[in-house]
Amino acid sequence: MDKLLIVGADTMLGANLALALRNRWQVVLLGGDETPMLDGCLSSVCDLSDCRDTSYRVLVESPRAIVHCSRLATSGWDMLTANEPIDTQELIQQALSLASAAEQAGCPLTVLTTDAIFSGPRMFHCEPAPATANHSMAEAAKTFERAMAKTPALIVRTHAYGWSPVGAPQGFAETAWENLNGSIGCPVDAQNYCTPILATDLAPLVCKAIELNLRGVYHLTGAERTNQYRFAAEMAVACGLTGRQVLLEPPKRRTSNRPFMDETSLNTGMARRDLRMPLPMLREGLARFADQANNGFRDTLRSAYRAVKGHQHAA
Repeated sequence: MDKLLIVGADTMLGANLALALRNRWQVVLLGGDETPMLDGCLSSVCDLSDCRDTSYRVLVESPRAIVHCSRLATSGWDMLTANEPIDTQELIQQALSLASAAEQAGCPLTVLTTDAIFSGPRMFHCEPAPATANHSMAEAAKTFERAMAKTPALIVRTHAYGWSPVGAPQGFAETAWENLNGSIGCPVDAQNYCTPILATDLAPLVCKAIELNLRGVYHLTGAERTNQYRFAAEMAVACGLTGRQVLLEPPKRRTSNRPFMDETSLNTGMARRDLRMPLPMLREGLARFADQANNGFRDTLRSAYRAVKGHQHAA
């Protein structure tokens, strides 16, 4: 079985990809003390800010491929509520060190980023479309992408949702689920549109891209454009609820002529052409998200514990 190195298992996207791919690859989670130890995956503690340590760990593991998920892979909707500062330069340095290590090891690197660099007004942004969002998280993501574009990495923009691992903040989807099932009301915004995809549905698409040795920027998302109102209403259906808890918020007043993040939907034409794989419909992904709440998948993420410094290859 080929080995896959995943960096960023402390993020929602990284942890979900690891669990989704553990039966297809020998998954090794590379990271610092914050990296959770997930059932069915191995862990290797590494100082990602140390280029030599990163190179050493990658060469020791000798993976078939590397997938990098930083906090800049957070979806546009979840970035709307993110309030923790991001050290962009540190993330860039870590990713560049990883790219250098991947090149030395002769394996491809896939870097996940976000749809939050877009803001409209057009729908379905293609890969070379102008990144018009001007909020701080978007600027950080754009700076990160420019740095990674100088490497041979595959850059995947997406809008992924899923269950969060221990220690990671809840995203919009998880919060909406708890509000709906708690019958406490689920306030949503009908202004912000995107093309969401369940994180575990993204996994086989990333695998196919790795197998095809794709390079450059690709958009990998769900097949449908939707707003939070429809997303929550479809989630209510997946929960077996009526959707009466979905509460539409009044339109937000804009303080600028430029939209904040109204339209981050991604055009996936290039990915569909090259991967030749179907993209999941919204209702399909939400049905699987609902199943994960009951089949042990969510519990595996929530029961994970943190890696111990210096401890290697703990299953």
